[in-house]
Amino acid sequence: MKRLLLALVATATVAFSETYHFVAVTKSTHSPYWDVVKSGVAKAQAEFKAKGTLIDVQWVAPDNESDYPTQVKMVEAAVASKTQGIILAPCDARALSAPVKAATQAGIPVVVIDSALTSSGQISFIATDNYNGGVLAAYRLVSLLNGKGKVVLFRSYKGSGATEGRERGFIDTLQRFPGIHLIKENFYAGGTYAGSEKNAADMLAKCGPSLNGIFACNDIANHGALDALRKAGEAAGKVKLVGFDASNETIAALRSGDEQGTIVQNPAKMGYLAIESLVDHLRGQPVSSVVDTGCTGVTPDNLANPAIVALISH
Repeated sequence: MKRLLLALVATATVAFSETYHFVAVTKSTHSPYWDVVKSGVAKAQAEFKAKGTLIDVQWVAPDNESDYPTQVKMVEAAVASKTQGIILAPCDARALSAPVKAATQAGIPVVVIDSALTSSGQISFIATDNYNGGVLAAYRLVSLLNGKGKVVLFRSYKGSGATEGRERGFIDTLQRFPGIHLIKENFYAGGTYAGSEKNAADMLAKCGPSLNGIFACNDIANHGALDALRKAGEAAGKVKLVGFDASNETIAALRSGDEQGTIVQNPAKMGYLAIESLVDHLRGQPVSSVVDTGCTGVTPDNLANPAIVALISH
């Protein structure tokens, strides 16, 4: 009994040796992508707790990924609350730059994840090399079409740093393939799943029956494209679809044959490293200013690969 009491006292003492409070501001409350980010944060919290550091994270986000005015207010509220650190996935590369600068001036460190800002006030930027993700998507679609065909880019929304990087990588790469015709009109999914369904249906109608392939540059766009292709009877490879991210819906579509490829990030790693970076910074330790968490092409052919299984398991 004495040993048990001593162990409990020791555990309690270690558990409260350090305590931090952070605010995480993501792009929306609805996408499963952010749940994967949260799982990485939770893993870091558990590991730090086991070593005597308690980390509390308050999660906030707008309902719509394109609602950057609400996200600006959320960051401003986090600064006013005197939180010890902010994790931010900015909805808009420009609009969120000023709030991050204000946080830095207030002595509150910010780690930016997923999407870049136009400024560099954060202590670290942790994300996919999104340009490279767009390059990988282009090569996959070109391969599916044997270098010939009419394709369309289903964008996210204006101002999204992450998806704009993917779009540039995709467009630049297609220029190497003269047999691929990219439809010039801009089609945007928007910031909600319901809106993406309508916008994807409109896109298919405008592109016409000669469309051969689609690159949907995030999970919301991918959802809308899948929905529209299925309703139009153009799924199952009739119109090739390459998406981005690894939601349960996307993986199921790869298995069923309705989708032919997706580019998968590592959002759990983003969340994990965001916590690690904030704690290291607050302890006076150096942190990397830029971290590329990587991206991988996933197809129906490599779904059973152990490395892919580990990457897409949520």
